[in-house]
Amino acid sequence: MIKALMATKAPPPPSGRVDCLTKPPVCKNGGKCNTVFYYPLYKCDCAFGYEGKNCEKKSAVYGKPLVDQITTGGGLKGWITYRLSVQLQNGVKNMYTIFGSKGKPMDIPPAYQVPAPFGRNIGGVNPAFTKIQKLAAYDSWLTVGITNGDPGNALGSAGIADQFMKWGTAYGFGFKDEDCGIFWMNPKASTAKGKVVVAQLTLKSSAKPTVKMGILGKLRDGVKTYRSYVQWNLAKAPPNPFG
Repeated sequence: MIKALMATKAPPPPSGRVDCLTKPPVCKNGGKCNTVFYYPLYKCDCAFGYEGKNCEKKSAVYGKPLVDQITTGGGLKGWITYRLSVQLQNGVKNMYTIFGSKGKPMDIPPAYQVPAPFGRNIGGVNPAFTKIQKLAAYDSWLTVGITNGDPGNALGSAGIADQFMKWGTAYGFGFKDEDCGIFWMNPKASTAKGKVVVAQLTLKSSAKPTVKMGILGKLRDGVKTYRSYVQWNLAKAPPNPFG
């Protein structure tokens, strides 16, 4: 009797009822269905780019990728420095995190590194250091709006320390991580608004990668959060004005 009960499949949901057993899946466009114990008995976790009760609508584009600056530097012949930024739009108040998550990794190419204390991985470089070590101006780093070396230690990171240890062009290491982030330690203090710098990358001139990351912040009402997945195709970047 017990074996018979164990072998019995769960009955289909009653006619007209919709839940995680419904076929075809109730959560569209790659959304994940989670059973909950309140009406309507399911909740969809939507994939990036989709929203709505059943992930049926394309999300608003909250961040437009921009190649904010392209330079080459004396003493770095054969390299190009890209300054990447995001133009926030569609009712966004601010941004306080860049990240990689499952299926939507932070994808960063091998890039030129200046050793500490003049070079940094997060928050840019203190302008005073570039007067001592000129190459520090071409260091590669990630950030959320701060570009002056983050003297106030406003930024933190998680899940990315090991990646930073091997990041660079010496051995050709970039990284592609689905569980990492760089963020404002106090999201309410974020000054990353409007056009927000997220990276400076000095790459070999022959390299034309696509850089990818998620962005997260608050909408203009200061309550709801947004997230978007942004990509910069450097093969389509504006021509280098310095030749």
